[in-house]
Amino acid sequence: NNNNNNNNNNNSARQKNGGWMQYRLEMIFGAAVFWLIGGKVDTTSYVATYVKTTAVVRGRDASVSLLLLWIAITVGRLSGLKDQIALKKVTTTPRPVYAHLSAWLLLGTFGMLLVVVFPQQPWAFWVGVTLYGLGNGPCVGYVYDLVNRMTVASETGMSLVMFGLNFGASLVPYGTTVLWDMTTLGPDTLVYVTLLSMFIPIPLLLLSASVGGVLSEDDDDEDLSQDLLHAAARGKKKKATENHQGQAQPPPVKAVPVLIDEDH
Repeated sequence: NNNNNNNNNNNSARQKNGGWMQYRLEMIFGAAVFWLIGGKVDTTSYVATYVKTTAVVRGRDASVSLLLLWIAITVGRLSGLKDQIALKKVTTTPRPVYAHLSAWLLLGTFGMLLVVVFPQQPWAFWVGVTLYGLGNGPCVGYVYDLVNRMTVASETGMSLVMFGLNFGASLVPYGTTVLWDMTTLGPDTLVYVTLLSMFIPIPLLLLSASVGGVLSEDDDDEDLSQDLLHAAARGKKKKATENHQGQAQPPPVKAVPVLIDEDH
């Protein structure tokens, strides 16, 4: 019910705004996906080259770094999926999704920050790559969850989100190679771009929450309480019905024929 109310409100806002401004949320979410997917494709494509160029760890561990990154991404993705399923059972409001997505983004940002601060430390590289993979893995799934909760389904809106995904997967790695070859940053370009790819979505999320009216909602706790109360009421009603059906039914009353004396 809350999700339907949010969609109805967004639909009314779209009719009022008109034009491309009616797809503001989809464009913001598309920009977030642009950086998240772009950073992941960038890192998985060039982390082995980064290891061989910088010698932050042994060159023969380049393939191990790529394997570790994909394992971390997979574990993070599965953990995020389990969390999303749990959230869907509890509430349909977007605010909890924002909170959990922000935590994953901060985890990935902190991981790459370790690599930036300690560029020549092997432990920082291994820990940073692991935390980045864990943090980045589930983020796109959460963004799509927010799209479903906060926007009205439309081909144009979804195309904008997919445009960000496909454009980021190609443009961010290309930009990294250009900066890698043409600036003094060299291989450090990969670390800085990856760090930005995890940090930039955070202000974009705040912007989408402001545009979508999530920051001004004060009734999320009340909505959650109502959802839980409704679920409890349904459980009690079902239990009462089962108890009623399990009780022994009284025997039917048999009709007793009445004899009428015709002489009277």
